[in-house]
Amino acid sequence: MPKKRPNLSVPSMPDMSNLLAPAPRDASTRGYSPTLSWYLGGMWLTTIIFTIFGLGSFIYLVDVIDLWNQISDKGIGITVALLMSLAKTPDLLLQLLPFAVLIGSLIWLNQLNKRQELVALRAIGLPARRFLMGPLLACLLIGMLTIWVGNPISAALLKRYEHWNATVFPGSTKGLVTAGGSIWLKQSEFPATATTEASGRDYFIYGRKVSPGGDSLGQATVFIFDEKNSFLARIDASQAILEAGNGEHSGQWNLKNAVLLTPRQDILRKPELTLPTSLTPGEIQASFNPPGTLNIFELREFISTLEESGFKTDRHAMAYQRLLALPFMCIAMLLVAVPFGLRFTRVRGLGMVIVAGVLMGFGFYFFGNLMATFGLAGRLDVRLAAWLPAIMASLLAMALMLQLREE
Repeated sequence: MPKKRPNLSVPSMPDMSNLLAPAPRDASTRGYSPTLSWYLGGMWLTTIIFTIFGLGSFIYLVDVIDLWNQISDKGIGITVALLMSLAKTPDLLLQLLPFAVLIGSLIWLNQLNKRQELVALRAIGLPARRFLMGPLLACLLIGMLTIWVGNPISAALLKRYEHWNATVFPGSTKGLVTAGGSIWLKQSEFPATATTEASGRDYFIYGRKVSPGGDSLGQATVFIFDEKNSFLARIDASQAILEAGNGEHSGQWNLKNAVLLTPRQDILRKPELTLPTSLTPGEIQASFNPPGTLNIFELREFISTLEESGFKTDRHAMAYQRLLALPFMCIAMLLVAVPFGLRFTRVRGLGMVIVAGVLMGFGFYFFGNLMATFGLAGRLDVRLAAWLPAIMASLLAMALMLQLREE
């Protein structure tokens, strides 16, 4: 019986192509590259810039028409209206920046969908959180530049607008709180009545310490000028008290221990001197620097000044916190647009996308204003009221992404 020969065959070698093949990548990294982020981020940024420009042009046109209707009967040229509206537009754009980011993001998604780029990104299994890396970084950049560059420019232009507004519409009350709680107020002479004639005088009132109620200025000085801006007199008083009146004017300043000085060196001392005024304590408080005229670097110091003077700081604190929350609100608007745009652009055109974005933008705008109202009324903490819209928008975006499986 023949013996079985041992099997001396060499076992087959494994396929080297399988060993050298790259390991399958996770869907979260498949197809992603920095070049793709630069491309998508640059495209998104370009769309947002054009959206902001278009929105700003529309706001500017509407404001010019409205302002021209107000000043056309004052003999003021159209150039003044154009410049005043131009100085006011950056502040309005600053408030509507999240709205512009939302609309621009929806337009950007629609463009990707029309060029079939969105289909290609989804076909390779690239999730939304990966191809959004570039736009998110660009959105954060826009938010930071708006705070550190755009806000100071907007505040400076709004100050110029307030100056022009006071010139075009004389007689309006303007006030300025300085360090230490002192205040400068301006009031114009009352118009002519049946018993008095208008003199065209302007009164500049300086108060060393304003009471929290706005009805006392402490030690005060009043400078009186005529219609030609010539100095007429100066009144120094140990105390200026705002009293309600029941005559033709709503009230009067009661100047205690008043000393009247004139350019002719005349000195008149009176234990009490009255000065008619249309101001009320509420108007004095409202005449403080509007938050929009102070940039983010000045707001914090100004809030400290108001706190030391005993005034409420809610209005300026709200503006400060909303400025800080602006970059995050812009990111939240981008995130809200993504799941909505990815689904909606597949079956609808650009027009419907813009309409939907406008409705969503107005919804968040009103929600933000509602929270600000609660914060100013003391119902919510100012910081929570300022940051809550951004938080709610981010949570809504994440919920939509999970629900629509767009994560």
